[in-house]
Amino acid sequence: MPTLAVTLTNMISLPGFSVLVLLIGLLFPIFGTSRLRGARKLPIIWGSLVLSGIVVASAWLLQGVLGGVEADLLLYGLLFVSLVVMLFATCIVANSGAVENYAFAAKDTENPLQNQIISEIPVGVWRLGADGSTLSINHEMSRLLELDHPEDVAGHSYHSFFTPDALSTMRFDHFTVTESLPRIGEGEIVSRSGRKRLAQVRSFPEFSPNGAQVGLLLLVSDISETRALEIENRKLSTLPKFSPFPVMSFTSSGHLIYFNEAARELARSLGSEGDLAILPLDMQEIIKNCIASGQTTLQHEINLRGRTISWSFVPIKEAQVVHCYALEITQRLTTENQLRQAQRMESVGQLAGGIAHDLNNLLNVIMGYAGLLQIRLPGRTEEIGQLRKITEATERAADLTQNLLTFSRKQVMQAKTLDLNEVLNSQNKLIQGILGTTVSLQCTYAPNLPPVQIDPAMLEQIITNLAANAKDAMHEGGQLVITTRLIELDANSLSNHPEGRVGRFVSLSVADTGIGIEPDLLSRIFEPFFTTKGGGKERGLGLAEVRSAVRQHRGWIEVSSQLRQGATFRIYLPATPQEWIESSAESLPVAPPTLEGGGERILIVEDEPALLALASNVLESYGYEIVTAESAEEAFEKWKALDGKIDLVLTDVVMPNGMSGSDLARRFRKQNPKIKILYTSGFNKESILTDETIEEGHNFLPKPYLSAALARTVRARLDQ
Repeated sequence: MPTLAVTLTNMISLPGFSVLVLLIGLLFPIFGTSRLRGARKLPIIWGSLVLSGIVVASAWLLQGVLGGVEADLLLYGLLFVSLVVMLFATCIVANSGAVENYAFAAKDTENPLQNQIISEIPVGVWRLGADGSTLSINHEMSRLLELDHPEDVAGHSYHSFFTPDALSTMRFDHFTVTESLPRIGEGEIVSRSGRKRLAQVRSFPEFSPNGAQVGLLLLVSDISETRALEIENRKLSTLPKFSPFPVMSFTSSGHLIYFNEAARELARSLGSEGDLAILPLDMQEIIKNCIASGQTTLQHEINLRGRTISWSFVPIKEAQVVHCYALEITQRLTTENQLRQAQRMESVGQLAGGIAHDLNNLLNVIMGYAGLLQIRLPGRTEEIGQLRKITEATERAADLTQNLLTFSRKQVMQAKTLDLNEVLNSQNKLIQGILGTTVSLQCTYAPNLPPVQIDPAMLEQIITNLAANAKDAMHEGGQLVITTRLIELDANSLSNHPEGRVGRFVSLSVADTGIGIEPDLLSRIFEPFFTTKGGGKERGLGLAEVRSAVRQHRGWIEVSSQLRQGATFRIYLPATPQEWIESSAESLPVAPPTLEGGGERILIVEDEPALLALASNVLESYGYEIVTAESAEEAFEKWKALDGKIDLVLTDVVMPNGMSGSDLARRFRKQNPKIKILYTSGFNKESILTDETIEEGHNFLPKPYLSAALARTVRARLDQ
């Protein structure tokens, strides 16, 4: 025995053997409790370590007290027995954990109420075993998989009901007891028919009491419709967010809960301190009524700093909110006003043109007979003087009709290529005479100004009307500044010229230092018969005539004014291209040496009987054979009766019963392409819708005309 103790002592020292005991006391319980949960594993491990420590401490204490070889042998024997006991206890604990695992797996049918609840809840429940096989599913899971009964899934692996992407994303295996539970993922499940649904899956691993994973519980929710609604909501939510129109939302009590960037931008552009400042003052009342009635409020217009905002309020009663939408309609209202103004101008213009046409016919009769009497009363000085007075009065009346025709844009226009600077220079005395001694005139002309195509009489009318208008605005004197310049407009500059277009234009500016024009009246100054001058001083056609004349020459007029600082009128006329200037010389027919006719047959078509009789008397006196007709239909019948043997057709342009003089001329030319036509009208030549070129003195005679002018033009037309 002593020999054995000495041998063991020599082989292993007491410190080395103590370390070995502690290691074995730690490793045995760890191995034996590997299938237990952490809460049950730690007490066993710590107990084993404490027991090992007590044994080692006792060994050191006995060694110090007893000493000797016998003590060492006794000590080693006790240590060996203790280790055997610990190993045996560990194995028993480990075996008991395995038994618990099997017992836990068999608990599936122990709670009928719990199973009933799981079976009926509206969430798919899928229980899997440790090997991934299906243990059970509830009715909702059976519906999602399109199975007739939950038992139909028995024997199937869950892998066959999930897409590969879903399996790789959701990771149903490799759970550990320390990770955060549950795992939540999204993926597609595949039903028996192959239909795919997007599902949210919550996976819960099931552990036995000793910590071993014995299965997996899946909670499956069909989120296909939910996700589709989310996508639709996101699409709809971007509409107000990125809408170029202001959008706001309010609670039923009127609190602002949403506004988009367009609403903020509108508030900034109006200089408002907050978004609510751009809303109607009665907004609270509108919202209250919308919620109470469920009715929308549309096109509620407000005016802010000269701009008009239209608001619409739409209630959502279920959510107790009101959406409101804004649209700035300032430009639209301006355009509508301009359209209404243009329509009024057009209506008045048509009325004025019709009146002027009838007056021209009557004046033409007076002037014609007065001229005819002067020819037939040679040497009757007193009577001829009286006839001249009649002619002069008639010419002044004709000037008034020309003003009406100018306004209606139907005046006979005789455009010529003119240097605007030269025309203005020649009219300086006339302008200064209109201004009087209290208003000074200053002219600034741009050098090398291209010419313009304009009727000299109309240009004079434009200048004198603007000068007279400026004189009336400067009661206490002042200054009138006339300026010319050349401008070129491109697409970018048209925003400053609403009526403008791209091209080169000669600008005529007339600025005064008078009292200015009220802002409210600025948009009305071009209306016919509108005037700010009281006492019947003005007939209200001056500026209307100016704008009409400018537009007839394919130009436009702009006005700007500030109270007590004067007004500026700017006229823009197209600059004449160089190639037009080189070929602008007109070859007017030379007047024949005699006005006498040679028996030529002339068909006169005129719906005014008095004027028809006058033209017939005048031309008969010059030796022509005359055939008359008061309508186009009558003229065509007489044409056929004479077998088309007509040398000249003198026809009014405006005829009754729907057929104009132009239509009549086309019918005649189908019968005789060489027939000569002479048109006469109180309107401008542009109103004659015909394929041939219309030139005054060539094939056009404007009304009212003198007897000599009629004879001269007829003779020239026959001789062409």
